[in-house]
Amino acid sequence: MSRLWRHQSAFVEVKPAKEQGPKPAGSKADTIHDVVVQSADYARLHMSSRPFLLFSVGLLIFGSQFCVGIFDRSGVVLSPVHDMWEDIKLFIATVRSLASVDSRDLGLDPSVRLLGDEDGLRLTGIDYPAHLIDPIGVDTTTRWCTVGPPLWSSISFIGRGTVVWRVRKYLGHKLSDEEFVMKTAWRSNKRDKESDIYTSIKGHCAGLSRLITGGDVHVLVEGKPERITVRYLRRESDDAQAETPILHRLILSPVGRPLWDYRSDIELLQGLISALDAHQFLWKQQILHRDISAGNILLAEDPEDLGAARFLNDIEFAHMPPNAELSSLEYIPPVTKYNDNLRPVGITESATRRRTTFETQRGAALTGTFQFMAIDVLEAAFAKRSVEHTPEHDVESFAWVLGYCISRKLYNRAYAIKKAGPEYTSMKASFTEAFGSLSLRGILSSRRAASPFSWCNETISGPMEPFFRDHISEPLRRLLSTLQSHVGQRLVKKQVEDQELGLTSVPPFTHETLRKRVQTAIQQLQGDLSFSGIQ
Repeated sequence: MSRLWRHQSAFVEVKPAKEQGPKPAGSKADTIHDVVVQSADYARLHMSSRPFLLFSVGLLIFGSQFCVGIFDRSGVVLSPVHDMWEDIKLFIATVRSLASVDSRDLGLDPSVRLLGDEDGLRLTGIDYPAHLIDPIGVDTTTRWCTVGPPLWSSISFIGRGTVVWRVRKYLGHKLSDEEFVMKTAWRSNKRDKESDIYTSIKGHCAGLSRLITGGDVHVLVEGKPERITVRYLRRESDDAQAETPILHRLILSPVGRPLWDYRSDIELLQGLISALDAHQFLWKQQILHRDISAGNILLAEDPEDLGAARFLNDIEFAHMPPNAELSSLEYIPPVTKYNDNLRPVGITESATRRRTTFETQRGAALTGTFQFMAIDVLEAAFAKRSVEHTPEHDVESFAWVLGYCISRKLYNRAYAIKKAGPEYTSMKASFTEAFGSLSLRGILSSRRAASPFSWCNETISGPMEPFFRDHISEPLRRLLSTLQSHVGQRLVKKQVEDQELGLTSVPPFTHETLRKRVQTAIQQLQGDLSFSGIQ
C-alpha cells in the first residue's frame, strides 16, 4: 500500500486519551486543541498533494471517542463527538462510509475527471496522472487535459490554495499541440474576479499574459449550474452578504518558466524590463498589481507567441479605480420557445453576453508576498497600521525580485558544483539570510540591511570572489551594489525626516529610475560577450 499523500482518499488521527480530543470537558469554546492543529496540517499536506481536492476529510479518534472533521479553505467543521462503544453502530457506519463513498463525497472537484494510467500516458507521453477538466467560463465546449505535475501547488491550508498546471485542449483521441497555463484558486466573493480584470484591460501589452478563458467553477445540480463556494460545500444558505471563498479557474497563454531559470544575465534583465513595462502599462489605466513576486514574472518558452521573451501574470490582487469599467462575459444557455398555446416550437441558440459594471470591489488593504514587499509596506504591517500601496512600492518589489533570482541562480550553481563545497555553504548562508526568514520581523530586518543585494559585494566577498567572477557579470554586480546604496540612502533620508532635519532628496523607486539602471547594465553586458550569451 502506498504511503504517498496523493494516493490517500482521507486520513485518520489517533490519540490515546479522551482529554486529547478537540472538545475535552471543561475547555473553552474558542480554544483550538493540538489534535485539530495536527489534523489541519495533515489536511494541508493532503490537499497540496491532491490539488483537485476541494476539502479533506479526517477521522479523529481520541481514547474511546471519535468525530469526523472536514477541512476546507475557510477552516474546519467538526461533527458531534461520539463514544465508539456506546455508539458502535455509528462508528462502524462511519468507517464503512469513509472506505466506500464516491471520491467526490471525499472532496474531489466534480468538474474534474482522473484519466486511467494508460490513457494518460498515451495522451501526454508523461508517466504522471492526467486529469480532464470541464469547459471553463464562456467557452462551453473545450475540455482541457493536464500535462505532467503542477507547475505550482500551494502548501497552505487556509487561503487561495493556488494550483498552476500545464494543459492542452482535449480533442478526443489526442491533445492539441499548443500548451496553455491553467490556474485554479479560491477567490473571495468580496473581490473582483481575476478573469474580469483581464477582460477589462484596454489595449495590448506584449509583457502581459493573455487570457484565453476564465470564470468561477460551476457544478450541475438537478440540471442547474451551482457555483462552487465553501458555503455551498458546507450546505449553508446562499447569502450574498456573507464572505466566502469561490473556486475560480483561468486558462492563460503563454506557458512560461521561472525568472530565476534565466540562461544569461541579459535575458534576466530584459525579462525584468518587460515585466516593468507591463506593470507601467497597467498603472496608466489606474490598475495597480500589488503582488509583484518572483513567481509572477515568467520567461516565455516561445517568445514568438507573445512578442516578448518575458511577461507579468497573476493580477488577482490588482487594485482597480473606483469608477473602472469592469467587464465580464456570461454564457447564455439555449432556451425553449413556446407558442400561444404553450407548445414548444423551437430552441434558441446559446450565446455569450458582456456585462459591464462601473463599481469595483475593494478587497483586502494589505496584499502581496511578504518576501518581496516594499520596506514601507513591511513596516506598516509590522506596526499594524494602514499604508496606501503605491506604484513605487511595486517597483521596489521588482528590485527585491532581481536580488532573489540572482542569488537563487548562484545557489543552484554552487549546489551543482559540489553540495558540500565551500561555495555551496556560503551561498546557502547568504540566500538564507536574504530570503530564508519566515517572520515579518526577520524579513523586515533583512530588507533594512539590503541583504538581497549585499551578498556579492566585492568588499565582503572574500574567498567567494573567484566563484562570483566566474558566475556573475560585473555589470550585474554593479547593479546590485547600486540598488544596495539606494536602499541605504532612502532609509537614512527617512530617519532624518523623522527627526525633522533637512537632507538632499533621494529619488524613490519609480519605473523610470529602475528602468534606467537596468538598461545601463544591459548596455554594458552587450559589450561583454562572456556574459551576454547563453550560460
